[in-house]
Amino acid sequence: MARRAVAAVAAAVLFVVGGAAPASAHTIGGVTATNYRSEITAISPPVPGLTIRLRDLGRRMELVNRTGADAVVLGYQNEPYLRVGPGGVFENRRSPSLYQDESSVREPGRLVALPPDAEALATAAWEERSGSHSVSWPDHRVQWGNDDPQPVKDNPDVAQTVVSRWSVAFLHDGNSVVVTGRIAWVPGPAAWPWFALAAALFGLTFAAGATRWWPGLLSGALAVLVAVDMVRLYGAATASGGSVAGGLFRALAFGILEVAAWVGGIWAIGAIQQRKAVGAYAAMGVGVVLGFISGVGDLLNLAYSQVPTAIPVGYARTAVAVCLGLGFGLAGGGFLALRQLGVSAAAPTGAPAGRPA
Repeated sequence: MARRAVAAVAAAVLFVVGGAAPASAHTIGGVTATNYRSEITAISPPVPGLTIRLRDLGRRMELVNRTGADAVVLGYQNEPYLRVGPGGVFENRRSPSLYQDESSVREPGRLVALPPDAEALATAAWEERSGSHSVSWPDHRVQWGNDDPQPVKDNPDVAQTVVSRWSVAFLHDGNSVVVTGRIAWVPGPAAWPWFALAAALFGLTFAAGATRWWPGLLSGALAVLVAVDMVRLYGAATASGGSVAGGLFRALAFGILEVAAWVGGIWAIGAIQQRKAVGAYAAMGVGVVLGFISGVGDLLNLAYSQVPTAIPVGYARTAVAVCLGLGFGLAGGGFLALRQLGVSAAAPTGAPAGRPA
């Protein structure tokens, strides 16, 4: 029985670490936690029906145009870059900024070779991207993508401004609109309280497997783990904005391994309460999967100030600690529960449970 338990957990560890864990070291949108905060300070002049905001912790800018006129985003060389309006979203295929941004998404840090006709002064060649009234794009002007500046290296524990003013220009109905902002360094919190919480949860869950109340305790821990991870994944999936339905779709599509773990965990709750060994095995596997994906995969959320999530940051950090503690605690507690089941099953009829025949 013990060897089977160890083999099951080892197989789950190898599968998650080898395939799923590297892909989950960031959110579904591919954004990792950071200590750099980019924010908009002014829109001059403000235009009713024109909404401009930052997404993905300042890595993307979004423009929503619900007016009756086109809005044109100007690129890094003040050339027409993107256009959004009543007719939909269009991109200028001759804009150098278009290819620079596409390259930064595919291969960050690599210089891109521009097509011969991609010139800032060339006549715009508009190509439809979608029929939407909103567009978002990665804009290097609003994000910090370099090494830490010297003031930050000298005083990493002090909040400070690293870019006092950035600006992005637009044209709306032929009139200029300028969005300005700044980038600040915000030190992250101390991570040790969250690790202490994870360690406490691990110890309690692990020890629960050695008690006679293990069916209720382990099934309760498994229920809490699944519920907390559902909230965590929803926050990660909706961090980039969009509709709730779109966020749920991204969560189900890109968090398929977690969703499968939820299904297995919900089923295992009943099996554990019936003292079935298969329920303990399932709890161990679910604990390892969620412990790695949602705990180890999101460790950066515990130490950085800017966390990519739509739920309150404190809740997101708590979710990471819970997934770490309860996830790996269930792996250990399930193992101890299996040992109890093995001892009682070996006792002959009429002999006290737990005493050798």
